[in-house]
Amino acid sequence: MIARRLSLGFRALAIATILGACTVRDRVIEIIVPSDGSDGSDGSDGSGGTAGTTSDPPEAGGAGGGDGSLTGTGGSMTDSSGIGGQGGAGDSARDSNDGRPPVSEVCRQYCSDVMDYCPGALKQYVDAQHCVVACSHFAEGLITDSDGNNAACRQKYASKARYAQGAERDAYCRKAGPGSEGTCGSICDGFCTLMMATCTPKFAPYNFPSHQLCISACTALPDAPPYTASVPDLDSNTAQCRLFHVSRAVLDPDEHCEHAMGVTMCDSKGDGSL
Repeated sequence: MIARRLSLGFRALAIATILGACTVRDRVIEIIVPSDGSDGSDGSDGSGGTAGTTSDPPEAGGAGGGDGSLTGTGGSMTDSSGIGGQGGAGDSARDSNDGRPPVSEVCRQYCSDVMDYCPGALKQYVDAQHCVVACSHFAEGLITDSDGNNAACRQKYASKARYAQGAERDAYCRKAGPGSEGTCGSICDGFCTLMMATCTPKFAPYNFPSHQLCISACTALPDAPPYTASVPDLDSNTAQCRLFHVSRAVLDPDEHCEHAMGVTMCDSKGDGSL
């Protein structure tokens, strides 16, 4: 009799264990493999809902988990140009980039090329981050379009610099720069595109009320090529000096908008010098 009770007890315990195991749900973890210039992680997934009980009749399942977080982490900068992958984002933030538009493929390729193939005295931007932000202010355009004041035109010449040497490479790099030496627009076209997008009325009085006034002020300045960001023209009354500072202002407008306007730097010294 005692043995029969023990046998029944073990059977009940085994059945309870099996039923208990049936209530455990597996969780699948998705692994995202980053691409080159590793992409930032997506916003975190929402938490899982609580499980319903197993009473008879069964009760309703528990409440669903919360929404995923709204922002992901930024991409790390690992490739040779220092251009990181785009940061991931939750559903409500996928189209934002710290208030700036997402980096286009044209700008990503352009900045990779111009930073890699235009080194030293041919350098057109102080670093890749300044390049991608500056590029985002230009109309995107198409490589197949005729030359104009857009990103695709500059990318075309940056890519040509890859296989060029000597004076030919020098020319391609300068055409690929923000001033473009009259190829993808004039130096004043490049300057005013960046100036109007960066040094806005928020930074008054270091701004131009209109694009036309910007062009008029710029064309009145001496044009003293070649332009370079490697040994820049920091303090002379030239279009190149203004272009250098507005190219820096895309990430530091508080410091550089006044210089781009010819205040404290890039101004006439009153002694006949530039």
